[in-house]
Amino acid sequence: NCDTCAANFMGNPTAAPAVPCTACDDDADCNGKGTASSRAGSSSCTCDCDAGWQGAACDACAPGYEGANCDICAADFKGNPTAAPAVPCTACDDGEFQGQPDCCACGSVHGVRRRRRLQWQGQLHER
Repeated sequence: NCDTCAANFMGNPTAAPAVPCTACDDDADCNGKGTASSRAGSSSCTCDCDAGWQGAACDACAPGYEGANCDICAADFKGNPTAAPAVPCTACDDGEFQGQPDCCACGSVHGVRRRRRLQWQGQLHER
């Protein structure tokens, strides 16, 4: 029976006019930033976005990521997405600032510390 598309294909062969089954395409469907797939009988593909990306077509940075390639941890996040192996960006905990004289324990990316003003234990610190 050829009235539905197989898994990892999209289309609607029974529509009028018929939409032929075409393979899901990581580059076209997910902007090359994720893996496109579908269930059998689906009329569209969905994206499982790579780390740092989100959106139906993997076209926006996920929370905690920024930069043209979503490969930099945003302020108040820590990690190193470009390391091998990658360290995902995760939210900083308030406790991570304790014992850090420069209050810069969190937000370091590629050895460069991100700076912002932070009120911590009644003192103003730069981070």
